Order: sequence, then C-alpha cells, then structure tokens
Amino acid sequence: EEKDGALTKSAVWERLSWSDGGAKEEKKSPCDEQNPDIVVGAPCPNTPTNFLRTAHYTLLTFVPLNLYEQFHQISNCYFLINMIIAVIPGVSPIIPLTAILPLIFVLLVAACKDGYEDWKRHEADAKDNAVLVTMYKSGEWVDAPCHVLRPGDIIYLKRGDYVKADVVVLSSDDHDGVVYIETSQLDGESNVKPKKSHPETAHIQTIEELTASLQPDVRITVDPPNDKLYKWQGVLHYKQAAHSLNLKQAIWRGSSVRKTEWAICVVIYVGAFTKQGMNLKTRTVRKMSTLLVKLNALIAIIFGIKHFFILQLSGYSVLWADVHETHWYARYWITHFTGVERFWLNYLTYFILFSFMIPISLFVTIEICKACQIVLMAVDHEMMYWVVPKGGTTGEWIPCRPKTSDLNEQLAIVKYIFSDKTGTLTENIMRYMNGVIACPKVKTPVCDREWRLHEVGTDIVLKPKRVPDLFTSMTSCEGPADATGRFFLFMSLCHTVVPFKDNNVYSFEGSSPDEVALVTAAANCGYVLTQRTSRNIVVTVHGTDHVYEIVEELEFTSSRKRMSIILRDEAGTTFLLCKGADSSVLSSLAPTDLTATDRTTINEYLITYSTAGLRTLCFAWRVVDPTVLKQWRAKFQALQTSMTKTEEQHDEVCSTLEAGLSIVGMAAYEDKLQDGVNETVKFFVKAGVVVWILTGDKLETGIEIGKNCGLADSTRIFRIDLVKEQACEAKHPSEDRKKLQIQYVKELLREALELCADEKITLAIDGLALDVALHTEELLPQFIELSMKITSAICCRLTPVQKGAIVNIFKKAAKGTTLAIGDGANDATMIQAADVGIGIIGLEGSQAELASDYAIPRFKYLKRLLAVHGRYALYRNALCVCLSFYKNLVLTTGQVYYAFQSGFTGMTVYDGWLLAVKNTLFTFFPPLLIGCFEKDIGEEALLAHESGPDLYRQLSQGLYFDWKTISLWFVTAAVHGTLIFWLVFSHMQHDDTDPYEGRVTGLNTTGTLMMACVVFTVCVKAMMHLRHFTVIQLSGIIFSICLLPAFLAAYSSIKDLWGQTSFYQVAFALFEDPKLYLMTFVSSVGYLTVIDLSVLYLQRRMRPTLRDFWQETFAFPDISAYPVCGCTDDVDEAKVCDAETEMEMQCTLVDRR
Repeated sequence: EEKDGALTKSAVWERLSWSDGGAKEEKKSPCDEQNPDIVVGAPCPNTPTNFLRTAHYTLLTFVPLNLYEQFHQISNCYFLINMIIAVIPGVSPIIPLTAILPLIFVLLVAACKDGYEDWKRHEADAKDNAVLVTMYKSGEWVDAPCHVLRPGDIIYLKRGDYVKADVVVLSSDDHDGVVYIETSQLDGESNVKPKKSHPETAHIQTIEELTASLQPDVRITVDPPNDKLYKWQGVLHYKQAAHSLNLKQAIWRGSSVRKTEWAICVVIYVGAFTKQGMNLKTRTVRKMSTLLVKLNALIAIIFGIKHFFILQLSGYSVLWADVHETHWYARYWITHFTGVERFWLNYLTYFILFSFMIPISLFVTIEICKACQIVLMAVDHEMMYWVVPKGGTTGEWIPCRPKTSDLNEQLAIVKYIFSDKTGTLTENIMRYMNGVIACPKVKTPVCDREWRLHEVGTDIVLKPKRVPDLFTSMTSCEGPADATGRFFLFMSLCHTVVPFKDNNVYSFEGSSPDEVALVTAAANCGYVLTQRTSRNIVVTVHGTDHVYEIVEELEFTSSRKRMSIILRDEAGTTFLLCKGADSSVLSSLAPTDLTATDRTTINEYLITYSTAGLRTLCFAWRVVDPTVLKQWRAKFQALQTSMTKTEEQHDEVCSTLEAGLSIVGMAAYEDKLQDGVNETVKFFVKAGVVVWILTGDKLETGIEIGKNCGLADSTRIFRIDLVKEQACEAKHPSEDRKKLQIQYVKELLREALELCADEKITLAIDGLALDVALHTEELLPQFIELSMKITSAICCRLTPVQKGAIVNIFKKAAKGTTLAIGDGANDATMIQAADVGIGIIGLEGSQAELASDYAIPRFKYLKRLLAVHGRYALYRNALCVCLSFYKNLVLTTGQVYYAFQSGFTGMTVYDGWLLAVKNTLFTFFPPLLIGCFEKDIGEEALLAHESGPDLYRQLSQGLYFDWKTISLWFVTAAVHGTLIFWLVFSHMQHDDTDPYEGRVTGLNTTGTLMMACVVFTVCVKAMMHLRHFTVIQLSGIIFSICLLPAFLAAYSSIKDLWGQTSFYQVAFALFEDPKLYLMTFVSSVGYLTVIDLSVLYLQRRMRPTLRDFWQETFAFPDISAYPVCGCTDDVDEAKVCDAETEMEMQCTLVDRR
C-alpha cells in the first residue's frame, strides 16, 4: 500500500474509514494482554500501529457525527422542531419547503466549514505518517513509513531526524550512549538536552552486535500510556537481571536529534499512545463566554415571549370563531373542529409563524465573525515579535496564536489576572550576579567575603568586600582562597549542563537557564566544564583537567526543591553536592553546621538579594561513607526498578542521603523584566483589574519584582509571611505549631480586611501561609473576602497545585472573569483552570501553549490582546447579536398585528419564500460585516494610558450587552415594527385596484411592500450604528439593499414554483407604484431620522458617555482634555464604573462644545 514512502489512495481510504485513525484499537494496551512487557526486536502483531490521526471525522462518520454535534446546539433543535411541524398537513401557514431550506442551509454552511478544516488535518496527518524511518528487520536496516511501527520495533536515528514514536535509547555513536535531543515541539525549549542509554546496552555499535544482543528474554516493562511529559519509569530485563529506566533513557515523539551522528532505539509507545498523542486529546470541559451564556438566556426569554403571544392569539382565535360563527367562510372551520382542537391547531400554526423571532442565521453569523476576529489577531503586526534563535543569524516573526474563537469577547471583561513570573514577566535569561562564600573561621579578619562579578569587555574581575565572620569550620577548606575555589568548582560540578566546543570556545546547554548561568560564571572564573558523559565530569582549572566520576544523580523535584549529584574524585573520596532553594537546603544542614547568628546573617543576605530582585540558590555538601553509600544505593536501585514507586517514596529515599550537609555558599542571579511589562501591569491596575503574581521565588524577590513592574507603586504592601515565624514556632510541638500558624494568619487576615476599608493594599503572602488559609475552614471565607478587596497580590513559594487552587477559588467565589498567563508546564494547571488561559510562546512553541486558549510571544502584548482585540470582539459580537434579533423582531411585530386583522386564523402577511430568504440573504450581510470589522473607538484611545484603563474598566460592568441595552433594542424593534405595519397596512387596505391595469392589490403586494420597508429599515439602522466606516461594510449594506429588488424581480418572473403561482408579476406591478419608494424612504430614513437620530443626538449632547468623550478628545487633540467645572450629580452610572470620572467628563464635553 505504500509507494516511495507515501500512502496510496487505497491506504488513505482505509485510514479515513477508521473510527479514530487506527485507534479502533484505542482500548487496547500497547502490549499484549497476556504479556505486559515489550519484547525488544519482536513487536506483537496484535498491538496498534504508529498511525496518529489528529482529524476528528472520517468519510464514514462525518455526516452522522457532524449532525449529532450540530444538533447539540439548542437553536438547531428549535428549528428542527419547526421543520417537523411545518410538514404536518394543514398546519403550516407557509410552504413547508421554506421552513426546511433555511435549516439545511445553516447546517450545510457549518458542515462545509468543519469538513474543510478536518480535511486539512487529514492531509497533514497523511504527510506526517508517511515520513520514512530506518527500522531493524530480519538482521538488516530497512526504510519504511513511520506509521507501520509497533512497540518493540528497533529504529536507527540520524542527526537531524525527528523521532516519530516514543523510544528508549539502546546505544549511540558516543561510547557512553549519550544522545542529544531538542524538544521544542513538545515543551517549547529549544536548548539541547542529553539522553543516555543504560550502561548494559551502550556497547551495541554495529548491526551484528545488535543481532547478537537480541535474546528472547530482552524485555522492557513500561508505565501505562499517559500525557505526563516529565514522569516515566520502566524496567529493562536483560541478561537475567532487571535494570531501572527513567526519563534519562526516554525520548518522546516530536523530539529531534542534535549533535549526535546516530542512535539505536526501541519503540515503546506508538500513535495515539505517545506522549505527543496523549497531549493532543480534546478537552473534556468547553469554556463558554459570558456573551454566549447571556445569548442562551436571551433565547430562552424570547421563547417565553413567543409562547405568551402564541397562547394569547390561539385563545383569541377560539373566541373570535365563537363570535363570528355565522360567517360563511368560517363555518367549516367552526363546525368541524372543537374549540380545543382549534386552539391546538392554531398553536402549531403560530409556532411556525413566530419562529422567525429567533434568527436562524445568528449562530452561523457569530461563528464566521469569531473566525474572522482570530484571523485579525493572528495577522496583527503589533503583536508579532522578532526572534533570533540562539547561535543563529536569521530570525522569524512570532505572531499571536489563537487556539479558540469561543472566548474572543471574554478577553474584554477580565477582572482578575494571574501571572507567572519567570519567563512570563521576565526574560528567563539568567546572569550570575553575587555570591556568598563560606570558609572556616580563622584569626584573620578577612576570612569571609562577598564576591561580585563585574564584566569589563571579556574579562571577569573579582572584587572582594569585607563582611562579618559568620560560618563554622569545614575540614576540607583552610582559608578564603580554598573556599572561593570550592565555591566555583561546586558550580561547575552540580548541574545537568552539557558543554560543546566550537572554535576553541565552550558553550553550555541545559534544561535549566539558571544552571547554565552558574556554569558560565564558573567558567569565566577559570573553572571550565569541558566534558560531561554519563560516567564522568571533567573540569579544567587553569589548564589542568580534573576528572570526577558520577556515582549517582538525584534529580530535582518540586516537592524537595533541590537536586543532588554524588561524585568520586581522583583521590577516591566520595561526596554529595546539593543545590536548591534556601528553605530546602538550609533545613538539610547538620545541626552544628550553622549557629543562630550564622543563620540570621544568611537570612539578611537572602533578604538583601531578594530586595534587589535577584533569585538565590544555596549550595551544600557532605562526604559520603562508602558503607553508607552501598546500603543507600541498594535501597535506591530497588526502588528504581519498582513499577509501583511513587514520587513521595523517591523523595524520602533521596532525603535520607541529603542530610547532615555543610554549607558551601549561596549564589544570586538576575532574571530581567521583559520590555513593556511595567506599562502593561500599570495599565491593568489602573483599569481596576486585580493582578496576582504567582511565583516560586522568595517573598522579598516577589515584592521587588512587583514594585519594578508597577504592581505596587501607589499601594501599601501588606505581608503575610509565615516562613519568618517558623523559627520561633520550632520550639512548640507540631499540633501547637499548627494552631499558632492558624492564629497568626487569622490575625493578619483580619488586620488586612480592616486596612482595605481605608486604603488600597497589595497583599504579599508566602506559600505556607496560603496553604494554611486555603485548607483551614474558618480562614477560607476571610481569605476570599480579602481577595475581593485588594488591588493586587504577590504569592510566593507556590507549587503548581497551589496556583491552580487559587484560580479555582476565584472562579467559584468571584463574579469576574479570571485570566491566567504563564510560559511553563508548571503553569498548565492554572491556565486550564482559568476562564481564559494565555500561553507565552518562544521561537518554536511554548510549554503552556497546549493548555492555552490564546498564545502570545511577549507579556506586553496582553494589553493589546485584551484592550483592543477583546474590546472590538465584544462590541462586534454584541452589536451583531442585537442587530440580528432587532431585524427579526421588526419583522415579527407585523405578524402579530396582522393576526388581529385576519381573525386569528394564522395567515402570514409575508410571502413564504420572502420569509425563508430574508435572514439568509437580504439582511445577512449587515450583522456579519459589523461583527467582523466594526470599531467603536480608535486603537490610539484604547491603548493610551490616560484613556485606555477607564475605557477597559467599563467593559466588565456589562457595557454593550447588558440587559438594559438588550431591552432598548427590543423596544426599538417593537416601535419600528409597529410604525412600519400601520404605515403600509393603513394605506394599502383600501387601495384595492391598480387604476391603469385594473389589477387587485391583494395581500402579496402589501406583504412585499412591508418586507421592503423592513429590509431597508434594518440596513439603514445598521449604517447608523457604524462608528468605523470601511468600504467593505458600506458595500455589504448597499449590496443587501440592491439584493431585494433583484430577488423580487427574479421571483416574480417565475410562473410556478413548486405549486406557488400567486407571486407571478407582483413585484413588477409594485415597482411601478410610487408608494413603494415613498414608504420605504419614510420608514427607513424618516422614522430613523426623527426617532433614533434625535435620541442619539440628545444623548451625546446632554449625557455623553466616556466613549463619546475620548472619541472627541482624540478627534480634536488641540482642545484641552480635562478642564474642571461644576455640574450636577445627574450622571449615567450604569455606563461607567467611576461616577466622579463620568461627572468630570460630561462637564468637560459640554463646556468644550
């Protein structure tokens, strides 16, 4: 089925016919049920293949599945009921086909859109699954398309290859089995990461050695498939022994091979079971915008109003028949049906007749508008960022990447922003700044020093500063020089960084930017990391190589907040180096290592660095006794080979060795703020948005960052720092300590609530205090109340779970919209929990992008995304919805009045075909083009610091789509519909004969004239609400106006249309009648000018809104913006958040005029 590595038509057809792209086996395990292990080199034929399909539909499932999804929308179900009732004989007042075709049109448009998008995904899937891979088969390497791979297959990777399945490394061209990969397609990190094979298989270098190594008992036991990129374990059964495997040996699909000539790997997960495939799954919970919720409520209200009229008119029909039973034309109707039967028959008739109160084209229009809006976001050059890759010479523009269109208008009403710090507010480019070096106490007064690096061209100069003598003795260090050397040697040894040499210059790559910064600083000071393998680390000091054997590595975990490495030096001494957060490392020191004075001094340094906005890491070490190490490694290896181990068990075993440490020093490094962060944060704070910074740094660092980014410029910072209280609480038992913590947090929460009544405060709280507040029943209500009153907050020492918990609390307790923004995998929890999730992307993706609703390259673009695109989306969608309901209510008002003129018989005043195409043809384009391109005010005013915050503040109060605005549109529609009906009907009911031809005017002529007045009125009404005139909008409205006479002329030329003959030549007679032009002009221009334009003029003259004020201010910049005058308290507070600002604005605008 394959030809030149590509799928043939028959193969494509087979794949398209599968229920889930080969996932007809989705319920199967990647291994055989009888044998849970993967046999290396012998894939099981019953396991699924590597075909990965991201498309949603197939040729067989498209029609039923798409219809099933479309009829999940209540509006489509509503019109389906209308269609069913319309085909009942004797019930529908119009031709049944006119009720069927509009629904089919709407379903077809939506199906075409979904089908086209899915077909493009199918094409991308076919291309991706046809990529050739080199696989082991019958003792030789053969090329095959990647979709044939199964668990157990062995593949051969070369430099530059993309890995097409999840694999475990067996060997590589490196004698230690090291493979360097790049994972930007998975987590957005473009730096090179090392992976390495297990030492037992690293010797495989040729195909002969591979064949010889394949034995029946070579198996790999793996975890069940899951979507966790940073969690995996397995066991290699080789040569009658079990060997533990972890993330160091695993490479996920989507990675690419870098700086490695070749690697031999075994496939463990394929297709939908790969990490990449598991992360492509559809979200179970769909986020809904406030506008959509209101729209559903509005439809329910209109449905209730419709039933009110239906029941009333059906009842009137029974009464009318009883009163007029002597009329000969009603006798059959009255004598053959009882009153109850007449009631229910009229009920069904009016149900069809008033179905036009809900516009059938509304949801299609809204979907098209939202799709257009996200295109405008993606192509907005003001939200593009030029990025040059590390070591590259050319770059590319990174645009905004909308992932959904459902939440466009929700961007305009954000009330709470939760932001990560590192990589979101900052550059995530670390630079070593300061260090405190520990050395033993000696008699000389210059024993302990604080060192700072100063860059002078390419030279690095150390400038010592005398500090108090604070550290206890360490036997391996005899003075300041030794302490300094050990400090920088530590930085060059304790890490996961890999060196690369190019033109005799070393560069460093690692998964953690802070580790790269520390290794670079050590290299600048003469301690150069020159080589790192799976077994050794080589550090060159002033031309001399020092080799250290790697005994074991204890990886960093968020619960331990530290990482360690066990090394053996050239003298045979084994020691452990530990690096991590101060709260984690200092608590692991030996009891006698630091005195109380020493700890106080260290805390002073920590506070000093944190206040300067620097991040800190503490270094500690210990010599490990060989006997202790042997016992510990036995326990550690046993745990590693267990498939049921937990992270808590792993941390517990690691912590047993990471105890009794001695301090080495402390390093401080800088992570600069991104450009534009200060202006963006100040904008939202001024707009009344509560901004929360959620970070894992120290509280002092968080507070300093908050000050630097403008979060706490003009407010008082209120601290709840439970970590500072732990020293005095350590004397108490754990139960008493818990009570003291609760009491301490309770008192501070009460004090903060009292301060909120008098002044604006910024809350600064650490993770421990936050944990107490969130998990104590009596404190949670206080914390929520305080959170509603503060202007901003800084939360430090947080875990990803705590970030998500805060967002979830606000979603449940607060009424405003929550937005979470971050750049890393640890931010995915809060991004998914928030009403709107924003991911920060880099050159080739982002860790948070998969979880986000919108992705932007820099934090500063959040201002434009919300204040401009969010506002325009809200205004456009709200106006589109209101105008859509307006045009249908104007139409239906005439039907209500005509019911009283027709004896409540259910006759329609409009022709059935005109009703059918009115929404989908005549008045389709004005709401659509308004929803795509309209602007209520210029971008300059929305982004200006003087006007933008106040304009954004209004939106969260319900501006543009509150119930007052909706009611006003409804009342306007009822008034316009009433005037149009009586204008036309009063003139046409006695105009029985055409004086020239002798033709009877009739109902068709009256209804057509009334329809023309409705269409012209709707188009002129749409034009009146335009504040941003474009050629596209005006052309669309003029096209709609011209479309009506063209359709009427064509329709009137048809003698017989499915049995309908009454409209023949009607339009031509009407075109000759001057009343057509007079009435359409009076209704569309006269009424709107007299009523709507007068009201609009008086409103802007007497009660201008904030939008009116700033629109005129930016239109006439030479006029002073804020002259002060006295005025009354009569202001429209429903349109603004701040009454004083509105009062001053109204007085200014009136005085200016």
